Amino acid sequence: MRVRPPPSAPRNELLRNSNVVETFKLRSNLLRSTPFVFCQVLLKIIMRDKIVLTVGVWDLIHRGHVDFLNGIKREYPKHKLVVGVLSNQAVKKKKGKNRPIIGENNRLEMIKNLKMVDEAFICKYFENKEDSMNYEIKRINPDKVILGTEKTYKISTTAIIDDIIGTII
Repeated sequence: MRVRPPPSAPRNELLRNSNVVETFKLRSNLLRSTPFVFCQVLLKIIMRDKIVLTVGVWDLIHRGHVDFLNGIKREYPKHKLVVGVLSNQAVKKKKGKNRPIIGENNRLEMIKNLKMVDEAFICKYFENKEDSMNYEIKRINPDKVILGTEKTYKISTTAIIDDIIGTII
């Protein structure tokens, strides 16, 4: 429905005070900006960083850990390497009451300071290991998940700790 000014009112005066005109201006600005906003969102989706996620204890970091992380970065050079550090509670459950040797915050700082690591975080603890991994995978939404074992990098942190304890005793 078209709004017409009464014959006695000047046209410019009606347009200045009209809510209809203000609403139209707002909508037309929104319509003009929508393609731009849409393109920005689309670009963020398309151009988002590809992510590789790996999770581990990272207690007493050794060459095997570094080789493992470097291997991931070599295999996926354009991906962001995100590393999860298991919480103290999860490590105790997995490795025993005397572990970890180094607390979760210190392990996190060591991992964050490795040049091949783009981001690191402490994993949320759940009683069930699979629940913990599923939670982090849903939260981070990685393109690739790589889980190593001590066999993967051929050096066992547990064996190193046993050697140290054996030497001390």
